[in-house]
Amino acid sequence: MNKELFLKKTNKGKVQLFCGLFFGVVTLIMAIYFGIDGYKQYQNVVPLLDAKKGDYAYIDVQIMTDYFAVSDSKKIVRKSYILGDKEEYLYLAAIDENIRKELNSIYDYSYSEDENAVTPEVVRIKGMAETIPSDLQKLAIEGYNKIMDEKVVNASNFKDYFGSLYLDTYASPMSGILSHFFYVIPTFVFSIIFLIGSFNMKRNTKKYKLKYNEKWETILQEVEDEKTVHYEKAKVILTRNYVISYFSGLEIFETREVIWIYPYEYRYNGALTQKSIFVVTEDSKTHKIGTIGANKKNLLLFDEMYETLLNHLPDEVLRGYTKENKDKAREKYKK
Repeated sequence: MNKELFLKKTNKGKVQLFCGLFFGVVTLIMAIYFGIDGYKQYQNVVPLLDAKKGDYAYIDVQIMTDYFAVSDSKKIVRKSYILGDKEEYLYLAAIDENIRKELNSIYDYSYSEDENAVTPEVVRIKGMAETIPSDLQKLAIEGYNKIMDEKVVNASNFKDYFGSLYLDTYASPMSGILSHFFYVIPTFVFSIIFLIGSFNMKRNTKKYKLKYNEKWETILQEVEDEKTVHYEKAKVILTRNYVISYFSGLEIFETREVIWIYPYEYRYNGALTQKSIFVVTEDSKTHKIGTIGANKKNLLLFDEMYETLLNHLPDEVLRGYTKENKDKAREKYKK
């Protein structure tokens, strides 16, 4: 393995950094786009009479009934009312309690028996235009006919009285923005994961380069030696005196530092999914190297790599995971 290829292979943090920055930029663009889209909706509020499904709309309320329907959606009690405007158009609206308080004067006027009651100023309420569901339509027909004390509205003429849309004041363009941000969250998470991965790789690489600073040229010479073994798929390099892994940043330790080695299997629902090699060094640190997927070809490669690594290590190195080896390893740690 030539020196240039080794340096390229062990400087993988740049790829993660690029991916992290890429997903970060995508997240920013999506956030700005959805934010501007929501802002435009806030600015472009339209009368419910002219609205389409999903528009941010308003009603200028002049008169209203008591609520005729109650539903419990996502632990929120939603009450629906029949409203009227100055032009005597009728509407259905699901009204949030805070907005309902703003309509107190309208409500009192609507049910006042005082012939000299002063007509209050209209109150504009806003929400999202949504299609009237069949159950709400049925309750509205029953409620309106009860108020009129006769069967005025039915399923066939319902749209002539109330149209096909109702105003949902529990929703706003912000609700749409928040739902869109569910698309933003994955890209943001990917960005963080890649950036952290890049940081960890660079930190590990820097740490081991500093640790072996005085031996760096020797390591490079050994890497180029014809007897050096490179398991590219497992990202492991075995030289005469060093074990090098570049799976998550550069990791180097001398074979004479190793006190214990054992393979480890990862299983999911009983099925073998991955295998790794754990190497314990005299400073009591455990290094995971050679992680590889568990298909037939990879398992043969893993067995070959493990045997080659065993042959590179001193005879006194503990081999295999047993309680006895675990206890012996503790005795070998440098104090």
